[in-house]
Amino acid sequence: MHREIPNLRMSIATKLIPVTKSCASCAFVILTDSSTTELRCGYSYYKQPAVTRKQERMDTYPEVAQDASCGHWTDHFLTILQ
Repeated sequence: MHREIPNLRMSIATKLIPVTKSCASCAFVILTDSSTTELRCGYSYYKQPAVTRKQERMDTYPEVAQDASCGHWTDHFLTILQ
């Protein structure tokens, strides 16, 4: 038996907020206290197959600025679940 809940509606129009393509919004970024910017590029880590990934010392991943960007930027990972 279904009951309808009055006054509970979702908006049809959804406002999309554009994402700035920078290291701060990249899926490959690693948050860390070991860098002055608190961000390191994890592209070399995430490009390895998940089964064989091994995290190296944090200083092996390059320190990046929040507003920096490169050709590897993405907002999501490709996974087998997609």
